[in-house]
Amino acid sequence: MDIEATDKGGSPARYVVPRRKPDGKHPVRVMIVDDSLTVRSAFARMIDAQADLAVTHKTSSAELAIAELKRHTADVLLLDLEMPGMGGMAALPEILTTQPDIKVMVVSTLTNERAEQTMEALRIGAADTMLKPRPGEFDEHYRRVMLKKIRALGQFRSGTAPVPDDREVERRLDRVEGIRPLMIGIGASTGGIHAMCRMLTGFEPAMQLPILVTQHLPHAFMDVFARQLELAGARPAYIAK
Repeated sequence: MDIEATDKGGSPARYVVPRRKPDGKHPVRVMIVDDSLTVRSAFARMIDAQADLAVTHKTSSAELAIAELKRHTADVLLLDLEMPGMGGMAALPEILTTQPDIKVMVVSTLTNERAEQTMEALRIGAADTMLKPRPGEFDEHYRRVMLKKIRALGQFRSGTAPVPDDREVERRLDRVEGIRPLMIGIGASTGGIHAMCRMLTGFEPAMQLPILVTQHLPHAFMDVFARQLELAGARPAYIAK
């Protein structure tokens, strides 16, 4: 079933209700928000070609995306940051408020300014990032990486992600009681930056143990990430060589 909508420019937009797969499960529902028709079309073609993924809506503005999210559910949202009107960065908090379970992947060009913006988007709740391809770069490698990221984010839909066992955590803590730690190790992958910064903000200044961090992140974003850790943890951060 298709539901018609209209964007600010008056061009038709279509919300597609994804059909259930033969096993009864819904495909991962993807929304594409980008002011480039070429990018929207290319992303939609590669996603819709997958049996376990479905593009439910694509639009050129953050305003229309928010309006659609108030009426329809999406699992993963591909978000451009630089768009006319509100723009992706300003819209991100409202997107996450409108649908707290949605996973937002920022798709942005890589410049120093964009790196700052992308890292800020990850800090305030975006789950992942990917470079926006230039014309002619929608190759097989790019397609594989993007689809892998979308599927990974789709696993975290409400009710589909594994739930940690608090009792197992307590048993592990009991085994180390009385042992003085020498350092703290933190490892994070997709969506980890927001949680990591929140955790570091809660550390007391008196906690002076060394903290080693590994974070799945493009190399070009590492300097910005280190500065974010310094602000969150109120302690110097260095990039390991």
